[in-house]
Amino acid sequence: MNPGADDASPFEDRASDLFGFVPAFFDELTRSPAVANAYLSALEALKYGVLTDGERNIIMLAVSAANDSTYCVELHRSLAREGDADVQDLNLITMRQLPNDMRLQALTKAAWQLLEKRGRLDANDLNYFSGYGVERRQINEVIAIIGVKTIANYIQHIREIEIGNRGGNGTTR
Repeated sequence: MNPGADDASPFEDRASDLFGFVPAFFDELTRSPAVANAYLSALEALKYGVLTDGERNIIMLAVSAANDSTYCVELHRSLAREGDADVQDLNLITMRQLPNDMRLQALTKAAWQLLEKRGRLDANDLNYFSGYGVERRQINEVIAIIGVKTIANYIQHIREIEIGNRGGNGTTR
């Protein structure tokens, strides 16, 4: 699939399948079909990873909070609430504090340390995370999520997306 730059509909269909709606930054994302395809392909691949949907969403929230992406923070808070995430944990992550749930705490800390250390976790870091059941395969998925969210967060910064909904068939949040 190689749609032209003006043909966003195949990407919107894929986004709708992933999220249940089309995120508001898709008009900006689809300016480059290659970037839109890379973003969606990575998200589709991560669905088959070892992290749960809820864990991936919490990591996406943590990365978006670290990147000061207001739109993406609100988007992932909303998606996490739909998935029965603890509201207090979501509030803590949004304020760049660790959640109470120990597993989510380890995953959130892993994401923030990877960002702060630019991926340079040492043996002590890896041993710490391993103590909470976060092994290298989960760390690798956290790294992939950081990459995907960096695309979305930076595009949100450029596009300056307002938080809200646009109705219609391709519901946008």
